[in-house]
Amino acid sequence: LIHGWTACPMLMEFAGSCVKLLELGGKTAEQLAKDADMKLGPLAIALRTCSVLGYLSFEPSTREYTLVKGSELNELVAILGPEAPTAQVLRRIYTDAAPPFRLPSAQASV
Repeated sequence: LIHGWTACPMLMEFAGSCVKLLELGGKTAEQLAKDADMKLGPLAIALRTCSVLGYLSFEPSTREYTLVKGSELNELVAILGPEAPTAQVLRRIYTDAAPPFRLPSAQASV
């Protein structure tokens, strides 16, 4: 599970960057990281989280993630996509606010 503090920015990044790339078809985490110019580790966590939330489907045999199209994904993009007013307000909040935990944190280590 991911901390609530990171869930919103992660979903905004997914809605803003990953959805457009995945609309073209399924991709592995490695392909998506390269195409989106993202770090693989954090992206892999975001992809697994979005799979659990029902926005993505994962095919183990090909290791590809594909979008689960429907009203839930449409609502996510409408609310947290790059042009959404809600996302713009949230970006300002996250820019100015301090996280509720220290970075790095002993609690964050495995």
